Amino acid sequence: MSSKIFAAQYPRDSSGLILFPRDSEYRQQLFPKLVKHPAKNNLFMIDAIIDYITTVGDTILDPMAGTGSLMIAASKVRRVILIELEEPFVDNIRLHKNRFGDNITVIQGDCRKVLPLGHSVDAVIFSPPYGQTLNRGNLDELEDDLAAGTPKANNYRSWARWSYGVADFSRHPDNIARLSEFWQWLALEDIYNKCAATLKPGGILTLITKDHYLKDERVPWALMHHRRCIKAGLVPIDWFKREAVGMYFGRFLLSKGVKQVVEEDIMMFRKPS
Repeated sequence: MSSKIFAAQYPRDSSGLILFPRDSEYRQQLFPKLVKHPAKNNLFMIDAIIDYITTVGDTILDPMAGTGSLMIAASKVRRVILIELEEPFVDNIRLHKNRFGDNITVIQGDCRKVLPLGHSVDAVIFSPPYGQTLNRGNLDELEDDLAAGTPKANNYRSWARWSYGVADFSRHPDNIARLSEFWQWLALEDIYNKCAATLKPGGILTLITKDHYLKDERVPWALMHHRRCIKAGLVPIDWFKREAVGMYFGRFLLSKGVKQVVEEDIMMFRKPS
């Protein structure tokens, strides 16, 4: 899309996957009282996206903000708008937002009801749900295993320190992660249309997503998102992949014999001028 190279400071493996470092120490520095969440984005990746698609003074939206990782953009002199449905994560964002400056707006609610915001943002960056891979049923089973001390709980015992975030993830009845994949896609199509309506002409939408396996068959989840963004009137401009083996929840799924995809997709689309 430009002469810039995305994430140029990070190595690639032989297949071209970007190798971002683990961000646990970086995250702890920025979010010392972070509420645990089972689906946070890598902060080094978010940094790279911000630098690649935005400039000083731009307004960036995350319609599914989670713990608020995109707040780091405010320290880069960007204005940030965060929409988050789940109250514990909204509280956590508000707890930390003053660390990043004054240019952060936090909205608690369902982005489907809050959006569109009327051609007001330069970029949208977010990670929609990965289908049914991180659903309430799996999380409830994990919690039950930990509480009962079953033998397979030893395969993911580090989840014990994440229990608060697991307990709160996708609890709200309007959270689209609770929906079947059919209804989830309908909700996502609505969100992509509203994100497109919120972008300024020439603005960029970046999606972070991941394929998954259904039984032994790989589901091309990223490609399905890609097609729906085009359907919403957005033009694809870049598509990168990063190594993303998965940590805590990935171990849980592996303990159940579920195959795991080891890369994450970073897809970028422009709204026509």
